[in-house]
Amino acid sequence: MKNISASQLLFPLLFLLCSFSMNGQKSKYKKWENNFNKGLDFYDSNEYKKALPYLETAYQLATTTFTLKDEEYGVTVYELANNYKNLKVYNKAIPMYLKSLNYLELNDQEKELIYGERLYQLGNTYRLDGEYEKAVKVLLQSLEIIENTLGKQKSNYADNLLELSIVYKKMGEFKKAINSNLESNEIIKQLYGKNSKKYAISLSNLSQIYSETGSYEVAIPIQEKVLKTFKEEDKNNISYAVSIYTMAYLYFNINEYHKVIPLYEEVIQILGEDDRGSISAYNDLGQAYDHLGDYEKALFYTKKSIGKTSETDPDLPTRLQNLAFIYVSMGNYDKALKIYEKALISREKISGKDHYLYGKLINNIGKLYEQKGDLNRAEELYEDALDNLLITFDENHISYSYYLNDYASALLKNGNTEKAIDLLKKNISIFKKNGRTNAEDYFKAQFFLAQAYNQIGNYTKALPLLLSASENIQNILGSDHPVYGKILESLSDCYFGLGNIDKGVSTLESSNRVVVDQLGKVFRFRSEKEKKAFLNMMVNNIDHMQSITLNNDSNFDNLIDINLNNQLMLKGLLLNNSKDVLVQLSTLKDTQIDSKVLLYRSLKRELAKQLSLPIIDREKNTDSLKEVINTKESDLVKIYSTKFDDDIHLIKDWKLSQSSLDNDEIALEFAFFQFTNKKKSNSS
Repeated sequence: MKNISASQLLFPLLFLLCSFSMNGQKSKYKKWENNFNKGLDFYDSNEYKKALPYLETAYQLATTTFTLKDEEYGVTVYELANNYKNLKVYNKAIPMYLKSLNYLELNDQEKELIYGERLYQLGNTYRLDGEYEKAVKVLLQSLEIIENTLGKQKSNYADNLLELSIVYKKMGEFKKAINSNLESNEIIKQLYGKNSKKYAISLSNLSQIYSETGSYEVAIPIQEKVLKTFKEEDKNNISYAVSIYTMAYLYFNINEYHKVIPLYEEVIQILGEDDRGSISAYNDLGQAYDHLGDYEKALFYTKKSIGKTSETDPDLPTRLQNLAFIYVSMGNYDKALKIYEKALISREKISGKDHYLYGKLINNIGKLYEQKGDLNRAEELYEDALDNLLITFDENHISYSYYLNDYASALLKNGNTEKAIDLLKKNISIFKKNGRTNAEDYFKAQFFLAQAYNQIGNYTKALPLLLSASENIQNILGSDHPVYGKILESLSDCYFGLGNIDKGVSTLESSNRVVVDQLGKVFRFRSEKEKKAFLNMMVNNIDHMQSITLNNDSNFDNLIDINLNNQLMLKGLLLNNSKDVLVQLSTLKDTQIDSKVLLYRSLKRELAKQLSLPIIDREKNTDSLKEVINTKESDLVKIYSTKFDDDIHLIKDWKLSQSSLDNDEIALEFAFFQFTNKKKSNSS
């Protein structure tokens, strides 16, 4: 047998190895190609969730099949970045965009147009993720490359300027935002015409910037111009949705809340309820209803918005703040404070403590402490909020007047009347100087100043302010709003101080109707615990009315009737507890409702069991369990109020009770209340 040398054996082995390697590479390439193409097909159909596993697999294959300089690798990381971005997973999109840029750098393309365009995508993603400083740096770099490759009079350059303008607005750098937007607008108008949709969107962004600075007299005409550019057949697209959203936002800021609601509803209808714009619209609907005093709808829409907002979304702290504010309005301070604390952490992480939105949050927490009666803490927070605002703006900014009203309100309640009067006079002057004498906060400033005059007995100065505030706040917020009720209460005090008893009593009757209406709204959808919290907040109004009747120098028969009816109403509200609600619901014989009742009872039993155990032996968090029970109870109360017409009869008449008595019977009603006017006889 002929001997075979080592070299003769080695060549065939090397050939076989190369052959296997080439076949392996072809197999990997084919797998990458199949996954990448399937992912792109889903991506092109806007089915980003379906595209994701294919693009992620393609990326894993690309890292082992290609080098960082290969085109296949570059296109894979870029398309995966786009897919992550469309899924709003910005923390994963950003690294992929950076890998895409690295691929271009390795191929010496960092001065080419494609590099500038991908920088733009990265900058946009940084903005969406709340990393504004990084966004500015990247967008400016992109802008320079586009200018060097294409020149300034191109759509790419205008888009970049517009994106930069939005980022500057988010950072509170409004002069830079306006300048970037104006430059972008001029290019877009030349390229597409002043009636184009693209120009309309750019103008909408400009009106939003002006609104942020409080310049509504500039913003509203711009937006009205935008809406006129849309034809009837164009009113079902994203551009139109953006435009009406902006118009709603502007109406909101000039207190036209009833105009706001249908516009936000139209936005949601156009975009679909899971769109980012719709989620913002839900939040703003909640705010509109809160201003109108409809807390049930305010809670519903605000919670819906938060439920669709991720933990990393830069809008989360504002939405949490709005939810907390509603709970403050309802007297649920403990719940509100927990939400505010969460909002503070989120806002500081996203924007830092010097950002004007951090100051707005501090001011709202001040309102909570004012409502709780901790006036010293409220004053501190209000002062901090004013100082924060002046880091970015001057005293002419709309929020300065808003904060000043709150600060003066706390000073009034804390007995610092002279300082409050000086600040409120200053505030009214600022409103007049800036031509904002039709603003809700202008009339609130009048109201607070009138309260101060009432406190020092200067009723002649208080009266015209209260008449103006009551008429205008009624027009803005409606005759059933709690702020209108408080103004009426102060107006009645003024009439009493001037000796006009008849007007004082009739105005106080109107104020009482607002209080009763608010009780009815809240009691129809809240749990027993939340009802008690709201009652504790509202009972001051009722105590005040009881106190007035102790003045024996005047005839207050009508007021005594109202006070007695209020006592009967309060007793009825307290008797109408959750136990009665559950009994009534069981009579409906509805299996779904019965299941909800059974679950509620089961949770109550579980809570009782956990509370009976030493803390160390408890298996469940009782605070969380209480929260769940509270939510379930609220749902049941809401069901009850829709099923039974006689759920809460708030308007009582003691004479009807009297007529049901026999001739030899009497009925006694005892009233306990906090006396509120120390100039009259003591309470008993």
